[in-house]
Amino acid sequence: MPELNDHQRAVLGALRSSAYNQIIGELRDNRADGTSCFCAEGVIADVAANYGFGEWTGETFCSKYGDITAFSFEPIEGFNIDRGDLYVPSRLLGQFATPEQMSTFGRVTAVRVSTLNDSGFTFAQIADILERTWTRA
Repeated sequence: MPELNDHQRAVLGALRSSAYNQIIGELRDNRADGTSCFCAEGVIADVAANYGFGEWTGETFCSKYGDITAFSFEPIEGFNIDRGDLYVPSRLLGQFATPEQMSTFGRVTAVRVSTLNDSGFTFAQIADILERTWTRA
């Protein structure tokens, strides 16, 4: 069974913490009351920022290489969350999702983290799903 890397552990810890308020549809939303809300991929971007791999400019994430995004996380060289880490195989997701939830995804082989977030999965549920995905043999 593969071991989690430091960045994966940090992402799982952040998703399981109470430090982030969850939203759908965008990486980050800065509210008028001074709070920020994140989608699951926004949490991943925030962890990357905490490791020095990028920074937030308002609600937009800019990697240290100049890549800018507001709606989805894109892998950053050196930050050990790659494109494959952003997808959960449907056969594994079936262990966590109800048949009704699975039917909303259609006939796909994998579901992106942002889709799980926007489909009503909580950060804690997404963390459990990602941990199983990232440690599968």
